[in-house]
Amino acid sequence: STMTNVLFGNLLAITNEQIISFAGLLAVLAASIAVIYRPLLFTSVNAQVADAKGVPVRGLSIVFMVLLGLTVTMAVQAVGTLLLFALVVTPAAAAIMLTPRPPLAIAISTLINLVAVWLGLGLSAMFNMPPSFLIVTIACGVWAAVWSVERGFRSSTDRVLVT
Repeated sequence: STMTNVLFGNLLAITNEQIISFAGLLAVLAASIAVIYRPLLFTSVNAQVADAKGVPVRGLSIVFMVLLGLTVTMAVQAVGTLLLFALVVTPAAAAIMLTPRPPLAIAISTLINLVAVWLGLGLSAMFNMPPSFLIVTIACGVWAAVWSVERGFRSSTDRVLVT
């Protein structure tokens, strides 16, 4: 049904036309982000200082939301809203716990996404299970592992500082 496709998508039924349109959108997104990356990063870190330095904060916010909207609109057709949400939020949450450096966090988040998707697709083929479930489980498992280690590291550091 349409509602099921919106929620869960159909990852294994992507057509060649969709792949071509995804590639075109990817080219537009990559070029756009390459142009606005540094001011967008500056705005994301400290919007007030960026505004004071003459960065068009409001305009960048609008451009970023348009780019994000285009990405979500295209991706929902293939992967569904639940998997898309998990792939946008979970790896990024894990990555920012691992490093405070935005470029490195982007790279780590991308790596987590790639591992989760390919491992999920492989396991789906091996065990005849839905790929979306496995991909989300792997991504959430990575986040939980990073959170547990970071929490344990933080509490052991707190113990050292207290004693």
